[in-house]
Amino acid sequence: MKILITGGEGFLGKRFKKEFQNKYEILNPGSEKLDITNKNEIFEYFEKNRPNIVFHFAAIAETKFCNENKELAQKINVDGAIFIAEACKQYNCKLVFASTEQVFNGNIEDGPYKEDQLSIPNTVYGQNKLDAEFKLKDILPELWILRFTWIFGLPEYKLDTPAEILNSTIKAILKNKKIEIDSNEFRGMAYVYDIVSNLEKVFDLPYGTYHFGSENDFERYDIVKYIFELISTKEKFEELVKKVPNKYGDKRDLRLDCSKLKEHGIEFSDTKTAIRNCLIDFGYIKG
Repeated sequence: MKILITGGEGFLGKRFKKEFQNKYEILNPGSEKLDITNKNEIFEYFEKNRPNIVFHFAAIAETKFCNENKELAQKINVDGAIFIAEACKQYNCKLVFASTEQVFNGNIEDGPYKEDQLSIPNTVYGQNKLDAEFKLKDILPELWILRFTWIFGLPEYKLDTPAEILNSTIKAILKNKKIEIDSNEFRGMAYVYDIVSNLEKVFDLPYGTYHFGSENDFERYDIVKYIFELISTKEKFEELVKKVPNKYGDKRDLRLDCSKLKEHGIEFSDTKTAIRNCLIDFGYIKG
């Protein structure tokens, strides 16, 4: 099987290739080799390489950047996704589209949210992804849409790692750096290798939309405290971490209900367990 990963030089794409390169033929071009905003270039790439399955991971996911660069975000996050879907239709490829928890960023009611609940995004990125979801379903009635929770991991040789919660907290501990954590922020947080290992199982799912990642009932502040408890001290936590008002309002709740995924046999550990497993894998704590 030949798998194409758009945005393949990113956090998730490189790790998927590392995990499965001996099982599948994996194409993971970066933007310099496959410009997803260029429809002709996409169709030429598909004609030459003929992938069987496409993971469309390429996107601009940084919330502030998208809010400040709406036209570019639209071009990459929506138009680019449409071009990929049209190529998949033309060349009979199966498509896995990476969406986001941020489609619920403007919802007033508390999560966790199910797949069929009304989505009210209030960020450009969240709106981009929701728009792309609807447009792609019109092009390809049979596809998988995965709404990811927040994904974390730790730095590895030649593998990029974004400034997500675990990596940022460990840096603060090692550098003795004070950090501010928003109050009343609730999000699922999944270990990148749990995401990677479960992506392969998507091929056996019925087509549709799925919430994908670890569930979590603790606010972000409590998760940071938990990381300190595992690898540092309570005193260090109290010295370095300050809780501040949530910049999104009184509360931000992006938790996803992943029960639909569980019904089909795919189950993630909860966020605290996932963090502990990651720290064990990288030698920060003992198992």
